[in-house]
Amino acid sequence: MGQSDKLKKQVFSGIIWKFLERGSIQIINFLLQIVLARLLMPSDYGIVAILNVFILFSTTLINNGLGNAIIQKKDADDTDFNTIFYIQLGLAAVLVVLLFVFAPFIADFYKDPNLSIYLRVMSVVLILEALSSIQLTALRKWLQFKKSFFANVIGVIVHGGVGIALAYMGYGVWALIISQIAMKIAVFITLLLLVKWKPKKLFSFARFKSLFSYSWKLTVAWIIGTLHQNLFSLVIGKVFSKDVLGYYNRGQNVPQTFTTTLNETISNVMFPALAKVQDDIAKLKSATRKMMSMTSFLVCPIMAGLIAVSGPFVYLALTAKWAPSIPMMQLFCISFGINILSTANMQSFNAIGRSDTFLKLEVIKRSLSLLVLLLTSQINIYAVIIGLAFMGVFSLVYNTFPNRKLLGYSIKEQVQDILPPMILSAIMLAVIMPIQLLPLSNLITLLLQVFCGGVVYIGLAFLFRMKAATYVLSSAKDFLKKGKN
Repeated sequence: MGQSDKLKKQVFSGIIWKFLERGSIQIINFLLQIVLARLLMPSDYGIVAILNVFILFSTTLINNGLGNAIIQKKDADDTDFNTIFYIQLGLAAVLVVLLFVFAPFIADFYKDPNLSIYLRVMSVVLILEALSSIQLTALRKWLQFKKSFFANVIGVIVHGGVGIALAYMGYGVWALIISQIAMKIAVFITLLLLVKWKPKKLFSFARFKSLFSYSWKLTVAWIIGTLHQNLFSLVIGKVFSKDVLGYYNRGQNVPQTFTTTLNETISNVMFPALAKVQDDIAKLKSATRKMMSMTSFLVCPIMAGLIAVSGPFVYLALTAKWAPSIPMMQLFCISFGINILSTANMQSFNAIGRSDTFLKLEVIKRSLSLLVLLLTSQINIYAVIIGLAFMGVFSLVYNTFPNRKLLGYSIKEQVQDILPPMILSAIMLAVIMPIQLLPLSNLITLLLQVFCGGVVYIGLAFLFRMKAATYVLSSAKDFLKKGKN
């Protein structure tokens, strides 16, 4: 078997396992959120949304792009892995201390004294994140996604079990906090058992300096992205109310569940795969085009379908108390659908070591987005979400220019890759949206919309012979044929 065939086999196997991992996690999380939404109040989610801003920002600092630097480095060895492990662990300890010290000030800002103890307890996840991060990086570099599948799925099962049990016993916010800690513990223990790599007494400041020259740009870009994403929660929680933030969080959660599954499946597998062919621009362009085509083929109909079924779904799964989140969910479908295409388009920058281009794009886009936030937050919550969708369109267009220069991936080719699924998804939405007008129960309406939407989209895709549809079908046949053998 040639090197190219071996890589294709690893990529396809990786995509299958990563999709199973992310799909399983998101399905379990999806069911978990349905149960918890019935047991908890919108204000509980609003509080945890505020806590997550500080935890996610700290996690971004811990991961800090060094893992991607190891993946991008062709000759990374055990010294590199150990150096990054100790850097991340030390940084996590510093961040825990900082959160412990500043927690009372954060609680005073939001006029909720309980936030202090919540944040201090929740900061434990940072140490657990640091202990697991380098092992997950190793699995990504080696394209061993089967092991990460087991670790993360076990973690989310523990998360769900603990969360539901505590919520049922009336622990409220604590159910969401303790369940996250339990999940990180489960992932850490599972990785200890599955991954051969263990820390050694190896450290090189020179190696760290070399890796950091690549990673710091990613770190800054990710910090900007994390701040941008979570600043919305901070502003909404301050300008509006915790209830509104709770509705915002629920409206965001469902489309985010689907896009996260697709995005992490594609990016986690394609980034290391693209890094392996970084010296061959023709192969890199071909792989990037296929990734863009596949991403749009999958994400566009899902987001269009969620817009159509959001009403019946919320009333059926979350109950009427969450009805204010329905229009928010529909607007988020547009925003997340566009954002995932932008993210896919940026994978090639990092694969060829152009983290500087990635950083430049992030600074410009996020700065403009914060200006939009400041303006729209003076109107209402819906204006804020519409502003996000507007920025998604701007980002998608803006991201097309660097690939034209770096890979010769012209804007015309990019439009050809993403526009057909958008058009077919719009047709599908127009067909299934009126089904809600029929005098049917929420369950029947939901099932009928999903069935009709699938038939219409898949039928049109094969009728017009879309390349992505053909690729999915041929890949599925190869996978099934391999399974029989």
